[in-house]
Amino acid sequence: MADIEQLKQRIKDAVAASQEERRELEASLNTKRADLNTLQSQIETWVKELDLDQSNIQYTAREHVLEKFSETYRLELNDQVIDLGACKIHVRPEDGFLDTGRTLLFATSDEDDVKEIIESDGEHYISDLQFGHKRHLSQYDTLTEEIFYKLLYAWLKL
Repeated sequence: MADIEQLKQRIKDAVAASQEERRELEASLNTKRADLNTLQSQIETWVKELDLDQSNIQYTAREHVLEKFSETYRLELNDQVIDLGACKIHVRPEDGFLDTGRTLLFATSDEDDVKEIIESDGEHYISDLQFGHKRHLSQYDTLTEEIFYKLLYAWLKL
């Protein structure tokens, strides 16, 4: 009889761990959305600090889907488009954002030069986009105002 009681307890423990894993996933999805909003807000601030006469920042909601634990999780995330005239800058969560947390940054003037932005410990990091490669954080640069402005200027000069 003791074996049955131990088995029941192990089942309860396993169910509790499974439920915790699901809660952690749901919390991580909300954190990823908040991180994206923080990034887009920071970029908007940097653009506004340029005090440009003719710039426009628009947001378009796009649904992102993650299949996990035999369930479908759906989140509306914003694509950010910064219209600077002939050049538009896109800050967009990649299609697999809910899984990877990766945001794409690119300009219409050079759509082959795509940057990826990731978040770690409250900081955003940027690097050239590389599909299918898992990289160590040391291969990224911290996304700063200076790096953003240099990138923006390079894209505008094309």
